[in-house]
Amino acid sequence: MKICGIYFFGKMLIYLLERSRFRRIVNRDNCSSANHDANYSIFQIQIPCYKLSMPKRKILRIYYSILYTFQVLVKSKKFLTLGVWLKFWLKNIPEEEIKLGDLSFIVRGKPFLSKLTDMYVLLENIYDKQYDFNLDGDNALIIDIGAHIGGFCVLEGSRKPGAKIIAYEPFFENFQILEKNIRLNNLTNIISIMTAVASEISTRKFYMNPINTSAHSLNKKSDKSTEVPCITLDAIILDNQIERCSLLKMDTEGAEYEI
Repeated sequence: MKICGIYFFGKMLIYLLERSRFRRIVNRDNCSSANHDANYSIFQIQIPCYKLSMPKRKILRIYYSILYTFQVLVKSKKFLTLGVWLKFWLKNIPEEEIKLGDLSFIVRGKPFLSKLTDMYVLLENIYDKQYDFNLDGDNALIIDIGAHIGGFCVLEGSRKPGAKIIAYEPFFENFQILEKNIRLNNLTNIISIMTAVASEISTRKFYMNPINTSAHSLNKKSDKSTEVPCITLDAIILDNQIERCSLLKMDTEGAEYEI
């Protein structure tokens, strides 16, 4: 057991230290020019570029990566026995199933950072209750823009079986897992649609984040991109004949303002 623990934590630290060099993004709100960049980790820790020197930023980036990684590990342990917890984190397979309370989820099993990202997103909904709103009545209408793999919509769909939830996720890999998680929990009140939501109906470049699968964006540019269809919030309301939206949840990596 001790050997497994040492192996796991050693592997985690190696990943974090190796990847930390590549975690950069231009923060146009905080920087006066593109030469001044800000850094982020897989957990999107934003560090104002003009306040810290490069060595200090690297140290702080590694510190927060390790801190938030341990938080994910500790929170996930609260749902699992020690043996199941170790087996889950030590496995290196494409996809894994994990039970968090009454719900089951498929997450990416590798690479290791993708597993961390998926678990971070799930736990911020299920453990931290980030979007825990008391909606009036069971027949709510919820729009989830930026559904990722279903951390929010699956939780709300199970809590409110009479609600109707429309979930939008433009990234194909995330969308596939989202649909698996909806089926895995036998939810029939969630409609999942693979499209982005933006300021106009069009086809746009969708930029891939190389580290964080929840941070792909229409606005945060990267070296890798794909084309995705976009719809507007007005079109969503008209197409679905929505008279009253009980809750609009948006997590669109910077596109919230144009929506």
